[in-house]
Amino acid sequence: MAGVVISRIGTFLWTVPSLSTDEPRPSDAYSEKRIDRLREVLNQDARVITIADDDYPYPKYYRKIFYPSAHETDRNEILGASDGFSVFQFLPSVQFQVQVPVKNQPKHENFDDIPSDNYWVNWDGITVVVGWSQDGEDIPLSGGHVVEQVLRACLEKMGDVLRVQGCSPGCKYLFLHTPILAVQGGGDGDTLVEFRKPEQGSTRHVEALVNVPGDCSEVVEDIALELRGAAEDFADLKTSSRRLIDLEHIARAELAHLLNHYYMFARLSMLPAWRRAFKYWVNRHWKRRARAFWRLFGCAWPISRRSAERGRRLECLSLNLPSRVTVV
Repeated sequence: MAGVVISRIGTFLWTVPSLSTDEPRPSDAYSEKRIDRLREVLNQDARVITIADDDYPYPKYYRKIFYPSAHETDRNEILGASDGFSVFQFLPSVQFQVQVPVKNQPKHENFDDIPSDNYWVNWDGITVVVGWSQDGEDIPLSGGHVVEQVLRACLEKMGDVLRVQGCSPGCKYLFLHTPILAVQGGGDGDTLVEFRKPEQGSTRHVEALVNVPGDCSEVVEDIALELRGAAEDFADLKTSSRRLIDLEHIARAELAHLLNHYYMFARLSMLPAWRRAFKYWVNRHWKRRARAFWRLFGCAWPISRRSAERGRRLECLSLNLPSRVTVV
């Protein structure tokens, strides 16, 4: 492993509008065609200089449902749970090498610290791992962001969309905020990669103890294999938890509206009959709002179970594998 390998993990969602949300999983024929097309457009991109061979004999394909943030949808779609979009996940992941001159790469918040013109990328439709080699251990903020442009351009050629899931709806950083510094050896050898907090110095990153010697591409692949499950659970936990927060905001607004109706009805008993009839007519839609309020619970229940399950899986991973740390 020449030099130091730095890796970043992100949630880059391959959104496929043509993939029906009613199908439990895409067919093998459809999926293989999409993967072949992806490799074709990657090969046509001048910034992609290498695509690793795919010789895995038992590929798997999945359709996952994610939800947009509240500012990208509206109240009725949230209540009807009709705004979920299909994400196409595939295993094994595709691994490729991107080469772009430093001067042509995007910066993060104008931080002029782009570390390399060469990146290795491992992507499975949900989780992306981007890694590069550098001489020192100073971790930049702007490295690897050009990969998002490459994947977005390739998916647009296919008629699909790339959605980047940030840590929060307002966050513009493309990756998780904790990078990974690869360290050769030092583990117990039971796994390809083990993760730990740095013994000294910065707490802005975690260390990956690489037990099998390899170059940058192999380190990126090993990190992706070890963290893919946890990263997917974390992405699912974020989308379901954000949807629960959106439902909670709507529920509070609906409850306040209903309480205002109930207060008006309580005051009507003190008014003359002719005025009560007019006020009842003005507030005639309160039953509709009450039904919408109770419908919120029907929407929130399955999403709450999904969020809790993902949270338990991440917690079990943290408890059962103490040598690892959760990358957030």
